[in-house]
Amino acid sequence: MLIANQKLRENIAEYVLYMWQVENIIRSLNFDINLINLHVIEAMTSNEDAREDVREWYEEIIQEMKQNDLVEAGHLQR
Repeated sequence: MLIANQKLRENIAEYVLYMWQVENIIRSLNFDINLINLHVIEAMTSNEDAREDVREWYEEIIQEMKQNDLVEAGHLQR
């Protein structure tokens, strides 16, 4: 289970803060999924299936941020 999904179900305030942190991480790594994979995803889990799920989730967030012109600042409306 993705951490974000768990937080969304259990505590909306934690979810919002978590998503803001994710957005900041994505920006700090210049929307580069390879850097995110190296510095974030690989550190999160050793399970290859879980890594792939998390990578896909980050790719979706990156795409959504770019589509909504949130590259410099702002937050997703999730």
